[in-house]
Amino acid sequence: MTKLDENLKTQLLDLAEILNAFKSEVVQVKIAEKLLDNILFDVLIPNQEMQDFASRRAKRINPNKDWLNDAPARERKPTGATKAMYRLLDTDFFDQPQSISAIANKYKEEFNEEFKTSEISGILLKTVKDNILKREKNQSNKRYEYVKMKA
Repeated sequence: MTKLDENLKTQLLDLAEILNAFKSEVVQVKIAEKLLDNILFDVLIPNQEMQDFASRRAKRINPNKDWLNDAPARERKPTGATKAMYRLLDTDFFDQPQSISAIANKYKEEFNEEFKTSEISGILLKTVKDNILKREKNQSNKRYEYVKMKA
């Protein structure tokens, strides 16, 4: 082994000892990632192959950062299904019973966003538990419909 290899091995053993002092594996991983990122960017970046690796890693860690390769930042994420639901609740849409598919269609129509019915169902369940909406079974098609609770 060369002197450099022995030095690196000693440093890694010291690092492992320090990381293992933390009980939480999550904390250990976060600290190791921070240290390795600093090493990559400070020491190994002059090598073109490592620049490419670092660039890919930085995009994976935080895709909104455009500081490595001047790539445009990702556009802002569209409104979430929960926020859209509360915006619908402020309208008179739920004055009449609405099926989950009708709600999904209204999302697309009003907010130009497509949500799966599985994404919407959990939000609807929460509004039912919070006594905002009431869930009733439609007798003709045996599916649930949601309507505003009477005040």
